[in-house]
Amino acid sequence: MEYLIDTSALFALLNRDDPAHSRANQIFKDIKKEHHSLILLNFILAETHTLLRMRVGHENARTFLGSAIRDYTLLRVMDTDEMMAFQFLQGSPYPLQLSYFDAVLCAVADRLKTKKIFAFDKHFELMGLQLLKPSHG
Repeated sequence: MEYLIDTSALFALLNRDDPAHSRANQIFKDIKKEHHSLILLNFILAETHTLLRMRVGHENARTFLGSAIRDYTLLRVMDTDEMMAFQFLQGSPYPLQLSYFDAVLCAVADRLKTKKIFAFDKHFELMGLQLLKPSHG
């Protein structure tokens, strides 16, 4: 099975000071243990790299780029995904403060017909996606 991954999960995985760091590590271990894969959109790769560079430093951001090829299935966003994201953000009935990146991620989830996402932002649940939870075993 494949799951989409968001910047909120990636940042928690890569930043030991993040409050969700231990939960992110457990979810990541669960995914790998079950031989599932994580889909990383090129937009989320760019957003995460920038966030890491700004908040934790250039070296951590560089390390992330190296691990992205190894740990994730990279997927380019399509024009149709962006058009759907525009619709989410303009005139949408959703009372959310979605970022452009989050709207694109929701559009790709719709295209791939997936409902599960590795993320910690609750607004994804309001968009009909299910956040992955850590196992208790």
